[in-house]
Amino acid sequence: ARAWANLLVGDPATSPLLESLLSGARFRALIRLRIALTGAAVSGPGQRWQTRTLEEGEVLAIPPSPTGVWTYLACEGGFEAPRWFG
Repeated sequence: ARAWANLLVGDPATSPLLESLLSGARFRALIRLRIALTGAAVSGPGQRWQTRTLEEGEVLAIPPSPTGVWTYLACEGGFEAPRWFG
């Protein structure tokens, strides 16, 4: 699921992304960007396992998952982050 999120937005499978564990999360887009949400079965707006575009200022709410554990959020161009574990 992690690799697929990155591949859906055109990034290498090993690019940094955000993981959400059980509790869900909320994010506000600072710029217009293309994202993909994969992993645990979540409900709410938007498509899972597909790309979608967030407009500047739009809020993405990932509710707690009723099933599954990890949810992955990738954005086109990736996130700037230090590399861990190679």
